[in-house]
Amino acid sequence: MKNLVGVFFSSVLILCLSTQTSANIYIPISLFKKANKSQFVKAQALKTEEFNVSTIQLLEEGFVPIKSQKFNGRDSSKGYDYIVNELEKRADSLGAQIVLFSNNQSTESMGYYSFLTSAPHNPQNQGENNGNGFGSVNTSNNINGALTQSAPIYQPQKEYTVSYFYRFESVTGVYPIDLSDSDKSRTGYLEGVKAKVISKKSPAFGEILEDDIILKMNDIVVRDVSHFVDISNYLKKETVKFEILRKGQKMTKEISIT
Repeated sequence: MKNLVGVFFSSVLILCLSTQTSANIYIPISLFKKANKSQFVKAQALKTEEFNVSTIQLLEEGFVPIKSQKFNGRDSSKGYDYIVNELEKRADSLGAQIVLFSNNQSTESMGYYSFLTSAPHNPQNQGENNGNGFGSVNTSNNINGALTQSAPIYQPQKEYTVSYFYRFESVTGVYPIDLSDSDKSRTGYLEGVKAKVISKKSPAFGEILEDDIILKMNDIVVRDVSHFVDISNYLKKETVKFEILRKGQKMTKEISIT
């Protein structure tokens, strides 16, 4: 028991010291303890200010992003906790253990509302634009002679970058991410995955490199990360053939699973 207490306080001390040296702290997954977590929600939401850095750290922990998307959470009375809860529920529905999200720059949408003002005494102004930039003036259907005007209202909203992570024990040692729109545009390939972490002492270490784009495994086209996981789960002790794209050059690499 004393050893466990010592380990806990040592971890807390390390985290406190880290806070003084870095604004973006990565806490090991095993140390996350969320208070008042619903018993019906198994996934855990983690917020980061450095999305790409945290993605690599999760890959190194043995997680892969099975789905990535933008999540628009318009500011409302339901608040921030509601958004986190929604993200965790979506992760549960996907079978993911972790949902990583990061605040992007706030965006604004513009709507309009209408209001009535008293009509001016000069009748020639009725039915004409009032010139103040709020829109048209219309009194033809207004019995009391009031002016109907419209004005813009701004509706701020937060856009979150979100990835749902699944615990994955890669038999090849490759932990990939999906191709970005930039990758697809640059290479011309709409399917495939990009290797980001290759475990040391794994079959793929030294053969598959970071940023290699994996197009096929054993002649099966790899559509995305979820498909990569499915294919990997069926691999036995065998030689696995990878068709990859490395710096624009297509090549074949083979590894042996023992």
